[in-house]
Amino acid sequence: GSRYAAPEVRAGAPWSEASDVFALGMLLYQLLTGHTPFHSFAPKGAPAAIRKGCPTDLVTALHSALELDPEKRGSIATVLWYLDL
Repeated sequence: GSRYAAPEVRAGAPWSEASDVFALGMLLYQLLTGHTPFHSFAPKGAPAAIRKGCPTDLVTALHSALELDPEKRGSIATVLWYLDL
């Protein structure tokens, strides 16, 4: 859905691996916390601050996946590595 769309997709760019990674990050964050990580794409806070005991690697994976700049966003391989999958 559009609520999981990366900023560049919302701006009219086609879906890509980077935007898919962003969508995955949005979904994982919501599953973990019960909230979306952004309100108008302003960060709401780190998952560890919202969910006590959140593993550091999961926080790192989420930050990598939810990077607003697609050039700086982690690849799916990076996210999966942090998730140890």
